[in-house]
Amino acid sequence: MTNIHTRKITYEPTIGATSLMSTNHYQDILDFHNKFGVPLAPTHTLLEGEALEFRLNFLQEELDELRKAHDEGNLDDAVDALIDLEVVLLGTAQFMGISPEAYEEHWEEVHKANMSKERCTDASQSKRGTALDIRKPAGWEKPNHTPIIEKYAG
Repeated sequence: MTNIHTRKITYEPTIGATSLMSTNHYQDILDFHNKFGVPLAPTHTLLEGEALEFRLNFLQEELDELRKAHDEGNLDDAVDALIDLEVVLLGTAQFMGISPEAYEEHWEEVHKANMSKERCTDASQSKRGTALDIRKPAGWEKPNHTPIIEKYAG
């Protein structure tokens, strides 16, 4: 088994690769929603009622499928569940009216904050009880999404 503590993965894009799908997953899901006429909020908003329950249950369903695939030792289903989680997650962002441009800016804000975290060296440093975790160091600042939300407010 691969030592997940030290394994590093690098990705080299394939030059000249062709696909029916773009490398922009957000746009792919937007295309999917447009194809089926799914109503999306025009600007940032919180979900309510039926829409909120639908999206949260949908995310949980895909997470449960990921757990089931691992429990059954089914790598094919595990990969499918991971992709489905991303599809539903991005779809939920679109239901909330987060445009592709705003999503990228929110992503950068979270990524910047995440990159200032540090690796746990043992389980006692983790709120999740594992040395596989990443933690917030003293003085860590959470992402500030307010300026982005205000920028894209309708």
